[in-house]
Amino acid sequence: MIQRIATFVLICGTLALSTVLARADDHGCEQDNAPVRFIAYDIFIDAGKAELGAYQIDIHDNARASKVVGVEAGAHEAFADKPPYYDPKALNNEGRIVLAAYSTVEELPTGKTRVARLHMQVCGDVDADFELDLIVAADADGQPITATATATPAEGK
Repeated sequence: MIQRIATFVLICGTLALSTVLARADDHGCEQDNAPVRFIAYDIFIDAGKAELGAYQIDIHDNARASKVVGVEAGAHEAFADKPPYYDPKALNNEGRIVLAAYSTVEELPTGKTRVARLHMQVCGDVDADFELDLIVAADADGQPITATATATPAEGK
């Protein structure tokens, strides 16, 4: 089991870190002289009745109105120790990041679980339009499971 998880993590980490996130043009707030807002978005994965042991997700803002400025860990014990793996260069690019995480705790989450919180700098009055591509979700043995991913504005802390 641990070997499968380690292999899964190696693959996820390699994909996340090797993803090219740079864009040719920059629509930063400084350039547009637009007002700046900071909004946190919670990233959820719903694994239904399956246990969520690992995931990789590609998140991007179709509106190109935001930049990722921070990444926090999830809520459940399985994903609360540290933020998910991501390429730090993503913090310098417009609204796109690949996150990946795994857990070896005994009690893995089922159902809808907050796996991360993204802190975004949003330029102007345009709202972010997130598209989430759940590349893979797996159980404790590294076996793929059916799951869905969503992003919602964070409430409270």
